[in-house]
Amino acid sequence: MLNDPLLEQIKSLLAAHYGERLRALILYSEPDAGELDLLCVLEGAANVWMELDRIVDATQPAAQAFPDRPFQVTPCSAHDFDTGATGLIREAQRGIPL
Repeated sequence: MLNDPLLEQIKSLLAAHYGERLRALILYSEPDAGELDLLCVLEGAANVWMELDRIVDATQPAAQAFPDRPFQVTPCSAHDFDTGATGLIREAQRGIPL
């Protein structure tokens, strides 16, 4: 994992929220980019809109602790990740697992 307190906090918060469902968290933007883009890979079916709401709620403490470091976490199912279902997922497959 990169030595970044924000990334560590996001992963910790998502692990606490999702438990065993969290299969992977992948950074797919450049670490020095203005906004961090992360893919949250979840076991089981993932309703993107419902999971987005849950992720925003779960990661709110990180957003408050690092107000000048914007980030975006996009959920996807493990099945969609394994099959490279979208261009975004295929891009994230080349990212950095946290």
